[in-house]
Amino acid sequence: MTAKPVTLQRTIFWRVMLITSVVVWVVAWLLLVFLHTETVLGTGPAMFLAGILLALVHGRRYHHPVWWLAMMNLFLPVFFTILVNLYKWSPGEAREPFIYMGSLAMALAMALTVKGWHMGIKTFEAWQCQQCGYALIHLQTDQCPECGRPFDPQVIQKLQVDTQSLPD
Repeated sequence: MTAKPVTLQRTIFWRVMLITSVVVWVVAWLLLVFLHTETVLGTGPAMFLAGILLALVHGRRYHHPVWWLAMMNLFLPVFFTILVNLYKWSPGEAREPFIYMGSLAMALAMALTVKGWHMGIKTFEAWQCQQCGYALIHLQTDQCPECGRPFDPQVIQKLQVDTQSLPD
């Protein structure tokens, strides 16, 4: 199994998806506050779709803020739907809780976006685990001992990494 490199095209698409996610959050909140509660019927699925795309583009780097932003995009519409059905809220009854919860969630989403933007997508060397960055040199197993991601030890052996030049 070879690692998927972080290309310029993937990085650009990742940043576009990050901006798209922010736009969806801001538009959803503005429509909710200034129009009416029913706007969540359109912005909820848009937020969910943005979460799916952001998670797919970002990859499985669970420690990264953008991964958690993607999960928020997926979770919030589902959570709001559960609340409406559980409490049998009418649009008028859902408006105030949606505004408060949406405001808190949007503040967290913006913080995750800024943090994720500054971190960027981590790129790892070919001899590192592509999920967590663990050095896979001289291992007798085909799984990363840090995160469990499988890798091909023969690929690592062929790299001829100078272990003297690696940081401690």
